[in-house]
Amino acid sequence: MAPGVTQFAIFAASEAYRENPEVLRPAQELLAKAPGWRYTYHGLQSEDNATAYLLVGWDDLDSHRALIRTPASSEALLSALQPAIRPRSSSPSPTPSLASPAPSSTPLPTSTSTSTSAPTPKPPDIDLFHIQFHIAPARALAAPCTQIALVRVRKGATDRDRGRLTGLMVHLEKVVSQARSACSWGPSVDREGVLAFVAGWESPEKYQDLVRKSDELAAIARQISEIADLDVKHARLSLLSSA
Repeated sequence: MAPGVTQFAIFAASEAYRENPEVLRPAQELLAKAPGWRYTYHGLQSEDNATAYLLVGWDDLDSHRALIRTPASSEALLSALQPAIRPRSSSPSPTPSLASPAPSSTPLPTSTSTSTSAPTPKPPDIDLFHIQFHIAPARALAAPCTQIALVRVRKGATDRDRGRLTGLMVHLEKVVSQARSACSWGPSVDREGVLAFVAGWESPEKYQDLVRKSDELAAIARQISEIADLDVKHARLSLLSSA
């Protein structure tokens, strides 16, 4: 089966969600009924215990867009998600937002998506985009600790820079895989210049231990940072199933 696309929804978690993640259950019931839905993972960022990740697997981008195409279905899903979301206006977001439009540039030559439509509409207070991983990310998402690295190409990057970044991401995946960590990377299909890398670890400390011991991994991260802004976080994700 093809990897499909993974929807990233990042938001400030409400107190209700932090106390009882089951507040997402009504939203999951709607997602699970949608054609093309594959899985839903969710969890809090380990670094701040305040930022929530909702990662939803779809057959393709159009599968998700079909769910939110009509105002009625879009409003129903947003209403179901609302109890889990703390409005950003009431609390500063601890995570840099990727919600602003990406700088105009030539897309990275890594996405196999043929979609040329406008970016997916996103509800307020949710940073929403889709990643087309080259390898299905399920094993990394199911790990005790999931590393989530978001990469955003800087304004002024050249085609050569983007080609170099692609090579670095391939190299990163190889090095982390050799450390026996399930991992995958891919570009956004609706957010130009944005990529994501996910890896499964026993704990954030295991990853940091590898970084300390691996000059090669440190060099890759340093070279990526020369081209793009790199934001590395961790989360303990859980699979959200239907009742």
